Amino acid sequence: MTNPNINSFAVTQVAGQPDLQFQGSVVTARVSSNQATALVAGQAVKLENSGLQGLPNVLAITADTDKVFGIVLRNLKDQTFAAGHTVEIARDQSVVYLPASAAIARGAAVEIDYSTFQVTTWGGTNTCIGEAFDAAVNAGDIIRVWIKLPVVSTPAAAVVQVVDVTVAGVSGKSVKVLNYIARVAGNFATGTSVELESTNGTPVAVSTLAEAGLTDGAVLVPASANTTLGVGFGKAMGAGDGLKVVNNGTAQTGGTSIEFTIEYQQF
Repeated sequence: MTNPNINSFAVTQVAGQPDLQFQGSVVTARVSSNQATALVAGQAVKLENSGLQGLPNVLAITADTDKVFGIVLRNLKDQTFAAGHTVEIARDQSVVYLPASAAIARGAAVEIDYSTFQVTTWGGTNTCIGEAFDAAVNAGDIIRVWIKLPVVSTPAAAVVQVVDVTVAGVSGKSVKVLNYIARVAGNFATGTSVELESTNGTPVAVSTLAEAGLTDGAVLVPASANTTLGVGFGKAMGAGDGLKVVNNGTAQTGGTSIEFTIEYQQF
């Protein structure tokens, strides 16, 4: 893999290179003194909780579930960035070239491997860093990834026998649900469905999970069978509204729990 060369007629795209036609958010940071190994272009970093003002300090993520602050950008002078060096970090709405570890569909949500710096289709558990702006046909393909980071991932409490579970609203702020995972333990019976909805006095449905899908070991996402997305999915709900999970129909029997992990923006 070659570096971009300003004298080349045909430039090979490389990891950590931004697509400059997109005006995304790029911030200057400093590599933390606690970063033992130099950072490289295309590597995901997290924010270090140090310093009250000035440049933020960043560290390499060390787990695929770490909260990602951004992606290290390449420049024409430096290929590595040791502790103490300044570095440009691509954040929300930037588009960055990154290597794929496998085939990826265009538009698919993606995650990044903390050790290989390669992206793959988001599996629903690790941190999602954005979506594939290009398709990857083979492992090793360099594709553009649209970075989308200001997403809060929070596991709601387990819903034992589907009692109500609430994610509190914040006064003056709206919630927009972007994604969720519902993990089912036990075979639920006698009810009609389970619904994720707003806490408004007139609830807005986000997603309804039919009883037929509430089987032991099922992992349900928005595209799953037996799932009906409501008007509240991917849309800002009322100011101050939170989220809750409720049972529809007769009280459930047989099941043990449904654990929801909800990704949402609150603004």
